[in-house]
Parts: sequence; C-alpha cells; structure tokens
Amino acid sequence: MSEPMSDTLTVRPTRTTLLFVTAAAVVIVVGGIKAANHIVAPVMLSVSLVIVVHPLRARFERHMPRWAASVIVLITTVMLILSLAIAVAVSLGQLAKLIPTYATEMNGYVADVGEGLKNLGVGSDQSDSAAGEGFRRQPDHLFSERGPAFRRGGLGDDIGKASDIHDAHPF
Repeated sequence: MSEPMSDTLTVRPTRTTLLFVTAAAVVIVVGGIKAANHIVAPVMLSVSLVIVVHPLRARFERHMPRWAASVIVLITTVMLILSLAIAVAVSLGQLAKLIPTYATEMNGYVADVGEGLKNLGVGSDQSDSAAGEGFRRQPDHLFSERGPAFRRGGLGDDIGKASDIHDAHPF
C-alpha cells in the first residue's frame, strides 16, 4: 500500500529571507558593539598590541627568563603608546596653528561656490537661506580664532593646549 503522508511541512528560506536575516544580525551586532564600545575598543587595542609584540617576547624568552622578557615587552609597549599619543597631540597643535592661515583660501572657495550658484540661477537670497546669513556676512569669522571652530572650551581650546606643549618641548 502507500505510505501515510506526514503532517509536517518543510519550508526552505529564500535567498531574500536569508539576506534580510543576515542584515538584521549585522545591525544587531554593530549596535551591540557600539553600545559596548567603551569595552570593545580597549579589548581590540590590547589584542592588536599582543599580536604585534608577541614575536618580540618569544625571541626574548630564548635568551632570558620569561618574567624579564614580559617586563621588557611591557615597557616597550607603554613607550610605544605614549610616543604615539605625543605625536598625535603635537600634530593637532600644529594643525591648530595652520588652520587660520588657510582662512583666506577657504573664503575664496566659498566665494567661488557663491559665484557658481549665481551662474546656475540660484539667487543670493536662496543661497543665504541655505548657508545661513551669518556665514555670508562674515566668512572670515568661521576660521578666525573667535570662530565656531575655536570657541573657548571647544576643539580649538584643546588643540591650542597641545600646541603649547609642542612649543615648550620641541623634539
């Protein structure tokens, strides 16, 4: 006779379904990493540093005790991190000093964009409303030391402090 039919139905997911489920999983994982970035970032940094310095430690272990090799590698790693942090601080300080020198060049670009918009038929009232009235009237103000990029307590204040460090201790 014939076999009885089963009551279960097997459903195979389509390619689109798999794509959506995978995209949702990626969104959830990225959101989780973003929510825990204060934990994930230091862990990733430490894993990267271990991968970089492990060959050095293995080479030192052949010639000295394990604890001595670990201490040397630890001191080397801390010095590497500090030197990178100092290099970034000095670079930001130099950038803070250079930004005002580019103000006239940036203002020229703004004027060129304004002329281009005018040639395309965009009126000055439309471009003013899109860019903001204050920027049109005082474009020098954006990149000056009193401008939005350098207000007290903002980015410019911190970069200025880094610049002072560089001036006090040139390398």
